Amino acid sequence: MDRLDLQSQHLVRPLQRLIDAYQQEIMTLQDLSTRREQITQRLKGFAQERKNVEQQRDTTIKWEHIADNIGQFRALLGRHVDQ
Repeated sequence: MDRLDLQSQHLVRPLQRLIDAYQQEIMTLQDLSTRREQITQRLKGFAQERKNVEQQRDTTIKWEHIADNIGQFRALLGRHVDQ
């Protein structure tokens, strides 16, 4: 996830540079809008990927808890069978 955060941060600077270029009349509003939309779409992609990674992490944690509980249950059953 750190990689996604870093990539997102690296897109914020070019976005600010685009705005600066527009304000200095180096580019047209049309160019700014087009390029800004491209960066915004990439940022949305990173946000979605981050969400997916978080969901996968949560699912993994849930399965690990289930596996732990099964292990504990088996240990309890084993102790009671031995008695």
